Amino acid sequence: MAMGANHTRGDTVIWVEPDGVLFAGDIAMKGMPAFVSSRSSLNHWLDSLNRLDALKPQVLVPSHGPLGDAGFIAGYRAYLTTVRTRVAALKAQGQTLEQVTQTVTAELKGNYPDAGRLAGAIRVAFAEAR
Repeated sequence: MAMGANHTRGDTVIWVEPDGVLFAGDIAMKGMPAFVSSRSSLNHWLDSLNRLDALKPQVLVPSHGPLGDAGFIAGYRAYLTTVRTRVAALKAQGQTLEQVTQTVTAELKGNYPDAGRLAGAIRVAFAEAR
């Protein structure tokens, strides 16, 4: 299935329905998501996760790392939702991207230690926040 711009410009997944196996590529895995495409959208990624979750996979095969299950989807959704909500609130208070990045990174680095990937998610969330 074509999933559009999530991690890359044109992510795809493979769903083996009879076995409940989802080859999720880079859309959901154990590690933190990386926004590497200029077309990546946090809102679109969340929509993609909803589509994957609706399949109710029993086994999730990521591009990298160990096999998992739908918990990878839930983990990515929680992460992206947390980043989106916090960034939008700080932007609404008038903080700059640099200020928001510092604040959110400090708040979340205990749970999400990969600051480089966190910064990418913050940047995209900031651009999408109204």
